[in-house]
Amino acid sequence: GRPRTSGGEPAALTDAQLLSAFAKARYSLDDRLTCGWMDATTYAFIDGATYPLYRLLAATWVRVRRVDDLHFVGRTLETAYFFDVETGAPLTRLRMPVTGREVDVKPYRAGPSNLSLGVREETGGSFRMAAESRDGQSFFRQGTTRRLQSLSQPMREGDTLYIREDLSTRVFGPDGGKPVFFYAEWTQTALPWKAAIDPRVASVESTLSYSAVAAFRPWMQMDGVDGHTLQNGRGGKVERVAALPARLLERARIHD
Repeated sequence: GRPRTSGGEPAALTDAQLLSAFAKARYSLDDRLTCGWMDATTYAFIDGATYPLYRLLAATWVRVRRVDDLHFVGRTLETAYFFDVETGAPLTRLRMPVTGREVDVKPYRAGPSNLSLGVREETGGSFRMAAESRDGQSFFRQGTTRRLQSLSQPMREGDTLYIREDLSTRVFGPDGGKPVFFYAEWTQTALPWKAAIDPRVASVESTLSYSAVAAFRPWMQMDGVDGHTLQNGRGGKVERVAALPARLLERARIHD
């Protein structure tokens, strides 16, 4: 393979090649159903202080199709489960920082929802996640959405290609002003370089690092508290359901 250099070097990919590489790493170039996973810790960030809230294990199920060289559309379903940061026990109740309120913690299931993927996209419309999620009013607020998504910084380090994705959604009420809900995430997806550039490869396993920021969810009962949540973790895409994290499969069998 190519000599490894610390930090890698920019990969000379066209926008179409960049999108293809990302799609085969996170989803698939054909119409197969793919599954991904995430293991992250969530914190409350209030007045510059950080409070651990819970560990989250999530799975996503996605099927996409290519519309043109620079655009995919699809459908996605996500489930997530919450655990105590220190003990690892499944969470059913959580005491929130600052307010001291003890709130119910419920499993999360969102979708099926529409997915749109490009190299650079800016879209808007009605935010439908509350209606498309189980107990959606506990997780989302309704309104008009502004969504930004982009792929950038393809870096080759030895036999591995890294691709950055930035994704953000802000939801506004009927009177505008500050958003009533927001979510933004940043990922670095890693996949084999040979698979990334091979047109015969439609799907490949991958790994990713993840960070995100979001408004407090309604179930947290943090209205009036000037703060938000932070998340960081890791994840990836697997070719077989049995390869998902064992704890995630266990909770899925119980709840879904």
